[in-house]
Amino acid sequence: KLEQLNLTPRVAVHSNGTWYPVLRTDNNTDYLFVFSKDSASQGNLTVSSTKTPYLLDSWTGKRSPFLHYKRSGNTTVIPLHLAANQTIAFAFSNELKYEIETPSLHASRVPSTVLGYDYSTSGGLLLHTSTDPCNDCVFQLSNGTTYGLALNSTSLTFHLRNWTLIAEHWEAPSNMSDAATQATKHNTTHLDTLVSWLDIPALQNASGLGYYLSTFTWPPNSAYDVDGAYLTFPRIAQGIKVSVNGHDVGPLDFTNPKVDIGPYLTNGTNAVTAIVPSLMWNYIRSI
Repeated sequence: KLEQLNLTPRVAVHSNGTWYPVLRTDNNTDYLFVFSKDSASQGNLTVSSTKTPYLLDSWTGKRSPFLHYKRSGNTTVIPLHLAANQTIAFAFSNELKYEIETPSLHASRVPSTVLGYDYSTSGGLLLHTSTDPCNDCVFQLSNGTTYGLALNSTSLTFHLRNWTLIAEHWEAPSNMSDAATQATKHNTTHLDTLVSWLDIPALQNASGLGYYLSTFTWPPNSAYDVDGAYLTFPRIAQGIKVSVNGHDVGPLDFTNPKVDIGPYLTNGTNAVTAIVPSLMWNYIRSI
């Protein structure tokens, strides 16, 4: 009925899932928070604003110009792919360009092979593209300029399988009335595939931190010069932090864990450490 009366929301959702948007305005900046419920989904947000959109990373605090959107009248249309229970936050502002390096053009068409990007005034726009095949590999800027990103190559995606799990057990001290001792800790080492702690008999009643260690060789054999890589994980239940070759790459969105590790790669053997917690209830239930 509202649509028949030509009354449109400030944020319209067109998605094959269920998205909940919340929009507020503060000091001429519009802030948009979106939650995707229950399942992975894709669609568009139509926002009643023509200000420049910026992506706000809730996990790292990083602010960056959003690359892919279209203008339609007095609205901005943003295409999105969201994982189950993922949240995403935007700021729409004409003033943030004085604080954040912002390109004068944006992308109106982006193929699935684009994993991310960097932008600086001195270096321009640098796309991070995978070698995975795609049916429509055309990248288009808002001024109409197009670029073909297709590569005649097999995918360079590979899986890390040689994992070692060091489990740090957090347990009650012998005197549970002694508040000065936070926890008694000891480590156990497990060589296994990536399965739940509950599927490893020695860890079914364990609580603490899991340090998952793996290595890989860089660069991969390829006919192309490969400049970097992205590391992705399946959905994590509680949270995840990752380091590559001893460099902390920061916390990841545990609903959609993916991170650019290109700046930390070295020729030869590279080490990955993923740190995840387990539920404290696993141990508490045993006592």
